[in-house]
Amino acid sequence: MSQQDTVVIQLLGKKYQIACQPDEASGLRQAADLLQQRMQAIEASGKVTGSDRIALMAALNLAHDLLQAQAMPSADARIHALQTQITHLVGAHSRAPLPPDTTQNGCSTPL
Repeated sequence: MSQQDTVVIQLLGKKYQIACQPDEASGLRQAADLLQQRMQAIEASGKVTGSDRIALMAALNLAHDLLQAQAMPSADARIHALQTQITHLVGAHSRAPLPPDTTQNGCSTPL
């Protein structure tokens, strides 16, 4: 059986002991800090009362943020799409016929 750490977190003044793997303790603390910030903001708004409802709203807001982030294309995917589009446009431009020479001496500026 693997060794577990106990991490104590505090949400709206109440302490909770959470068991986790030693390499996950830092991430758990960061998640708890984010949740605490969200819960405090909801509590401060005065629109929601009761710690259970505040926790529920914070969880729903975080889940919504996660879904929006997952729906956005990654930076790598966006870069690849732009590179493909640029390659296509450059290829199309290089195959386009040149406009006829309208100057008398072949230069772009008249002599």
